[in-house]
Amino acid sequence: MLKRYLIPLSIVFASLFLMGSTPEDARAQQTRPFYSTVTSHPAGAWPLRLRDAGVPVRLHGVEGPARLAAGEVGLFMARANLDAASLPIRVRWDFGDGNTATSLHARHRFSRPGTYPVVVRLSNPHGATADTLFVVVVPPDDGRSGDEPGTQAASERGR
Repeated sequence: MLKRYLIPLSIVFASLFLMGSTPEDARAQQTRPFYSTVTSHPAGAWPLRLRDAGVPVRLHGVEGPARLAAGEVGLFMARANLDAASLPIRVRWDFGDGNTATSLHARHRFSRPGTYPVVVRLSNPHGATADTLFVVVVPPDDGRSGDEPGTQAASERGR
């Protein structure tokens, strides 16, 4: 009778450096969880199959402008555990105006003033994560931006 056992284990992958280096020099390593399937067999054979247990993608931060002028391009960035997360990783930005993007670094131009919830979602076969930031889009600069706090009029630059 065949029996199946699911055994969690970790395998450490280490890099070996050539050209006169010693095993003590091999400090770069990566530990990944794996699951092993061992099938008990009457003949005493123990076939071993390993599969990646999977590491969920985790969002470590989202950056983007809090305020933009309509028509101005904003840069949005998501940081994640890309070195450890299992592939493939899917990225989807929803800019709240019907437009989307699919890379960690996205550029977007809002055409109308308003407050937009910008949502980034990251997912892989082992999990998903999301975060939201809000962008206030103001009318395009009409020449009076120097009167607003935190900005300089063109005549004040270079003094």
